[in-house]
Amino acid sequence: MLPKEYRLTKSQEIKRVYFEGQRNKKGVFRINYKKNNEKCPRFAFVVPNKVAKQATKRNRIKRQLRSIISLNLDIFTKNFDIIVLVGPGTVKKGYNELERELIFTLKYLHLAEK
Repeated sequence: MLPKEYRLTKSQEIKRVYFEGQRNKKGVFRINYKKNNEKCPRFAFVVPNKVAKQATKRNRIKRQLRSIISLNLDIFTKNFDIIVLVGPGTVKKGYNELERELIFTLKYLHLAEK
């Protein structure tokens, strides 16, 4: 479980990152990010209906992504608000493949240490 201080929870914060932040697409992920004034990075995950029609599949993907981030919190030294938007094709991917792609994408964007 991702601790509360690492989550973007308010819709106002999410909109600020989405509209004022930078965005980049790499692989199956579209990452929106903006520098924050908090002590730690904060994350939000979005899995649209186009990716998976069933809520159970969407929630499974979000749980996997939260787990990946919580197990790798030590590589995030910069304070950013990050929104991870999931693209099509992630339903068929396993946990290890999602982890490899997400960490690679965040390192590529210099949001995580190498």
